[in-house]
Amino acid sequence: MKNILIVDDNKDILAVLAADLNRCLKGCMIMTAQSGREGADILSRVPVDLVVTDLDMPTMNGYQFIKEARIRRPEVSVCVMTGLDCREAAEQLLPLGPSRMIEKPFHVERLATVIREELGMPENPSDQDMAGPVGCKDAPC
Repeated sequence: MKNILIVDDNKDILAVLAADLNRCLKGCMIMTAQSGREGADILSRVPVDLVVTDLDMPTMNGYQFIKEARIRRPEVSVCVMTGLDCREAAEQLLPLGPSRMIEKPFHVERLATVIREELGMPENPSDQDMAGPVGCKDAPC
C-alpha cells in the first residue's frame, strides 16, 4: 500500500481531495494534514511515499514544510500545488527539489495522474468521473 500525505490549510480542499483520491487511487492510503506542522508530525510517525503540499499556509508555509520533510524523509517525493505565481514559486522551490508543481485551480483527475506517474501506478479510466476544479479562489468555479 502506498501512503500519500496531502497538506493544505484549506479544510474544504483537503476534504474534496481525500474523498476523490480515496475513490480512484486503489491501493493507496490518503492522509491529510491541515498545516505544515501537522504534516511534519505525520512524517515523523508514518512512512510516506508521496507528499502533495500547498505553499501558502500560515505558521509553517509550504517551503518550510518541504525543508522539514527533506530532513525527516529525504527519500519522499514531493509535489507542490499552489495558487501563487508559479514562476516565482519555481525559483524558490528549485533548491528544495520538488518533483512536480500543479497550479491551482486544477481538476482532481490531473492530480491523480501526477500521483500515479510519481508512484509508477497504472492509469485509471474512472478518473474522469471525479469532481471539478479544486482550489478556486472564488466560488463558483
